[in-house]
Amino acid sequence: MRITVIGDVMVKESQLHDYYKNGRYDFYPALKSIEKFKDSDYIIANLETPVAGEKAGYTSQPYCFNSPDELAETLRQVGVRMVETCNNHCLDRGVTGLEATIDTLDSLGLAHIGIHKRLEDSYKIIKIAGINVGFLGFTYGTNAFSNHNYLNENEKYKVDLLQPQELSNKFMRWLVANDSMLMRYFRAGLGVFHLFQMDKPVYERVQYAGKEQKYLTDTIKKCKAMGADYIIAMIHVGGQYNDMPTKYTKKICELCRKSGVNAVMANHEHVIHPVDMRNISKEYFCEYSLGNFLAATGVQTGPYDKLSEYSAVYHIDLQKIGQKIEAAYYVEIFLNHIKPGYGVVTESVVDVIEEASEKEKQKIFGTYQILMNRIMGTRGQKYPLLREQEVHDYVRFKRFEN
Repeated sequence: MRITVIGDVMVKESQLHDYYKNGRYDFYPALKSIEKFKDSDYIIANLETPVAGEKAGYTSQPYCFNSPDELAETLRQVGVRMVETCNNHCLDRGVTGLEATIDTLDSLGLAHIGIHKRLEDSYKIIKIAGINVGFLGFTYGTNAFSNHNYLNENEKYKVDLLQPQELSNKFMRWLVANDSMLMRYFRAGLGVFHLFQMDKPVYERVQYAGKEQKYLTDTIKKCKAMGADYIIAMIHVGGQYNDMPTKYTKKICELCRKSGVNAVMANHEHVIHPVDMRNISKEYFCEYSLGNFLAATGVQTGPYDKLSEYSAVYHIDLQKIGQKIEAAYYVEIFLNHIKPGYGVVTESVVDVIEEASEKEKQKIFGTYQILMNRIMGTRGQKYPLLREQEVHDYVRFKRFEN
């Protein structure tokens, strides 16, 4: 049995203009490559945008997304069966937009994890080819520093959070929002001495989260107790365009591992990160960032020097032998690029390189080597260009044998 996990699906304003054809939005050409995952029994994606309806206004500015319902419809059409909706954009249109997104996904029969209209379990167990697979999704925050949509005490169940919403402390909110010259110098001084985490972007600041992290671990344990044979955690955490995972990302992933998660698939950095080779085993797998599966970043908008146009797709092959689950993991590299007459589309590098010029082929192949070495934790290794590469356990022993 195969589960396929894909990274960030997001639509910026430039893409919306390109995808509007004949009086409606058409996302099929951008996402039709998903249909090639014919061997997959279940596909899950990180939907990094609300689908809250046209009246809520579509994406027109940074940090504040909302996409047409056709985006979710197309994901369902091309084979996606579940979306992680628990990410920093889930409240970009407030609680009303969050609930409208849930209604849209429910109407399409598209399962989702991480956001809620009512009090309910923060996991889903799906029986796939005879194996009970548990899914859960948690996020570090909700862009509250930008959209100012803070959940009150009676609403906090609506988003599965790893820590309190960013700048939930009113004093810290005032300290950051005050834009006077004096306060700018004051914040800069605090940053020099690493006080109040002023030397870090808002979305990388770590808050005390005893209650939230206990809820995370309790959710994992309950999912296991309720019959999950194998648990996948979709975790939205980290920074923006860092080459390597932050300490906090590693801490959260390790917490998931110790609590019983079998596979951690992290997002938010918008670039490909390594696999956790130190802990890889038949019982545990962790990829720190899958990158942008569909986005304009690196193609139509900056940054252009972070390889954010590439993403990693992971295929998890599971086999139940008696009461034990055996797992194998495969990675496939995708590339966002411009399709003449349409806009940004995402395709496997194997398909892109077939139609590329000789100069483009060399560039893509060179980048492919960089990314595969990053994923596998190797240096200077030459990887053959394959549609999918197995992430071998032996890489760990080869790398750390000394």
